[in-house]
Amino acid sequence: MALESPFEPERAGTGPDLRRPALVGCGVGCSVLLALGIVFFVVLSVKTGEVWSWSLRIAHETLLAAAPEDWSDLEDAELRAAFEEAGKAIADNRADVESSLDMYQELMSCLQKATRRELQRSDLLELARVLRAVAGVRPAGLRPGDLVRRRTLREVPL
Repeated sequence: MALESPFEPERAGTGPDLRRPALVGCGVGCSVLLALGIVFFVVLSVKTGEVWSWSLRIAHETLLAAAPEDWSDLEDAELRAAFEEAGKAIADNRADVESSLDMYQELMSCLQKATRRELQRSDLLELARVLRAVAGVRPAGLRPGDLVRRRTLREVPL
């Protein structure tokens, strides 16, 4: 018995149309993926504050491990409170945008110095001031942007 070739021209067009179920299946699959993507972004937007708070806790632990020898427990309590205030302000969506940019710059600078073991007490005190500014606690006479000197791209260590 000879096997029939699936490519015989006389068989073309005969039999059930298999394209329609494939299109319906692809449409259903794309709809499910789209729905999952929407759910993901909704959950992500709701949990953004919690993710920031978590990342600030991790950053605080990293900086505390690399703190200089002259770093006192009182200063650590002040820095911890500043991190908590900034985390709450971000989670409650009441953080100042410009101060948040300053916080990001100063935090990245401190973390880079911590990895190179160049972190100094003054760096951590400046970070505490910037974190408090994010939460809305700002020393008199300062505006957002005054707390951190803006760096040019050439000054940022890679």
